[in-house]
Amino acid sequence: MKFTPFNSGLLLGAVSVMMTIILYLMGPQTFAQGWISFALLIISIALIIYTGIQYRNTLNEGFLSYQKAYVFLLIVTVVSLPISSLSRVAIMSLDPQFSEQVVEKSLEATMEVMSKLGLPDDQVEQAAERARGDFEEANSLKGALMSLVYALPFMLIINLLLALAIRKNKPEFA
Repeated sequence: MKFTPFNSGLLLGAVSVMMTIILYLMGPQTFAQGWISFALLIISIALIIYTGIQYRNTLNEGFLSYQKAYVFLLIVTVVSLPISSLSRVAIMSLDPQFSEQVVEKSLEATMEVMSKLGLPDDQVEQAAERARGDFEEANSLKGALMSLVYALPFMLIINLLLALAIRKNKPEFA
């Protein structure tokens, strides 16, 4: 495979779709767990770094400036984020019962945390209703588009750091 920025974005998007399908097959309890999102972020970052290094090694004798590394990452992000978001919306739209179960599991976890914090029952109930609306919206097309709007600045900042891992400057006196 040729590791161009566009191809790398498609690869990352495809891996994200596969991970979403695997989580779907594992059930709503797994899909709703917060640490899963963090684990998927780590896997995505590792794959981004791998494809970035492969891209660097195919150009200019294995050297890539910080600027070009950042542009590579920008393209990968712009290609892969919509694929990832749309795959989640597709699953939630195709299986509304699963979507409702994910919302319920997420809500249960949220209420458990609030109860452990010692909040009064009426505050827990009010927060639960707001959380239900938030969870339901997050699994809609509108929610996916909004998550893209919120995720993009975060990923742009992460990309600033990842570009450091991918770049490799030519030695000045070689």
